[in-house]
Amino acid sequence: MGFLFTLKYKLGMFPNYEKISTEWNQILEKKRTLDSLKDSDLIKEYIQLKKQFGGTVVSTQNSETANLEQELKKLAKNKKVKKFLALGTENIDDQPFEVIHYMELKATLENVQKQAAEQTSDTAGVDKNKYQQLLVSPEVKKYETLVTDPTLDYFNSNNILLEESFEKNNDFNGSWALDPQYSEFSGGSYSQQDDFHCYCTDNVKVLNGICDIALVKQQSQSKIWSPVMGFVPKTFDFTSGILRSKNAVQASKISIEVAAQFKPTNGIVHALVLKDKKSGQMIDLFRSGKKGVGFGIPDGNGGKYTSLTCLDFGKKHVYRVDITSSQVVWYMNNQEVARQNISASNAEWDMTALVAAKSQNVPASNLKLDWVRVVDRLV
Repeated sequence: MGFLFTLKYKLGMFPNYEKISTEWNQILEKKRTLDSLKDSDLIKEYIQLKKQFGGTVVSTQNSETANLEQELKKLAKNKKVKKFLALGTENIDDQPFEVIHYMELKATLENVQKQAAEQTSDTAGVDKNKYQQLLVSPEVKKYETLVTDPTLDYFNSNNILLEESFEKNNDFNGSWALDPQYSEFSGGSYSQQDDFHCYCTDNVKVLNGICDIALVKQQSQSKIWSPVMGFVPKTFDFTSGILRSKNAVQASKISIEVAAQFKPTNGIVHALVLKDKKSGQMIDLFRSGKKGVGFGIPDGNGGKYTSLTCLDFGKKHVYRVDITSSQVVWYMNNQEVARQNISASNAEWDMTALVAAKSQNVPASNLKLDWVRVVDRLV
């Protein structure tokens, strides 16, 4: 696993998972409420009236007026018209065509402007009364409170690419697969040579908003992948589960975050692994060890591991990784715990969550996922 550095943090140094989850749910609920208000006819009407009476006044000049004004400006540059205007008279008897046309257009423009002013005068009072009524309505008050809420600034600088909360029992919403990558080439699920388990779709269950990936002691037939012999049949003493994203996620600055719970156990790996489809670059968002959880880049991909051993693993924690083209930063409950330099330009990340048995003498175990979130960081 490369160079291992253990952080001796105290539990109190990390924000509480429940606090993080509650704050996010509150922000998300505000965003949903604001989006719903913006779609309502009442708020759409209010926004239009606000432009007229509560902020910048929108010009009521129509295209007819604009065209007349533009034509008059052109005629005003005519020598004959300029001479006529210099005389200071409006007597157009025996005047050239250009002068007559200019005066006719001027009269037409003045008439159009007069009619527009009369129409505006008739409707302005009604519109302003409507605006005043809307100002004190509960919907508008709620809208104004939310549209100026600083906590919603998050959505101006972040675009949520994936928000998976596992709300529907055993419904993976078309976003997830329950077998290893490239299973289609093996004719079904397969395991690695050093695994003591095979993957079964029945070992992944969604119930009451939790995705439970279970390692169970039971014999089953499957295959292992051998670089020399290819896919080889084998009997396994354990079955386990795997949850894999069907579609890779891509952004120049990306955050991948998961709320998870597991018990670190010797001989068992609980992990969420990221792999770039193009380069094969791998990143462990988290990987459990004998006593704790590690953050780093797997063997063969360079880098080092940082491990935490002080966490209360009886509770959920929020694991997050921020990735750019040149750097990876890991967070645990919103507090930075590690960072490394990488080269990952234009990467397309696949996500895989799993529980793996690396020994015969291990107990049953579970990896429980509360939610997964992928964010394109725009700034």
